[in-house]
Amino acid sequence: MIIDLFNVSKYTIKIVLISILFFIVVINYFSLIEALSIVFSGIVIYNFFRKFGSTLCFLELIELMAVLTCLVAPILFYHYFNQFDELLKYFNQMEVPAQKYFNFTFPAILFFFTWAET
Repeated sequence: MIIDLFNVSKYTIKIVLISILFFIVVINYFSLIEALSIVFSGIVIYNFFRKFGSTLCFLELIELMAVLTCLVAPILFYHYFNQFDELLKYFNQMEVPAQKYFNFTFPAILFFFTWAET
C-alpha cells in the first residue's frame, strides 16, 4: 500500500529502515555527525556490493574509496588507535578534534557524491 501510494521501490524502503535501525544502534557510541558518517558509509558499501557483479561500478568504487579513507579510517583512529601507546609509535595522533574534522568532511563527501551523480 505505502509503496503504491508514494511510488517508492521496495529496495528504497529496505535501505531507509536498515539505516534508521543502524543509526539508533550507533548513536549510543558516537556523536551525531560520526553516527551519520557510519550510516552513510554502510549505505555506500552496500550499494557497491549490490552493483558489483552486474554492472561496471567505477563510480561506486570511487565513492567506496572516498568513504573508507575520509570517514571510516578517521573514526578508527579517533576512537581506537589513539588509545594504544604501542600504535602511536607507528602512527601520528589525529591533531584535529573529531567534531571539527567530521563537520568539514561529512558535508564535503555528500556534496562530492551529489556532484558525481549528476
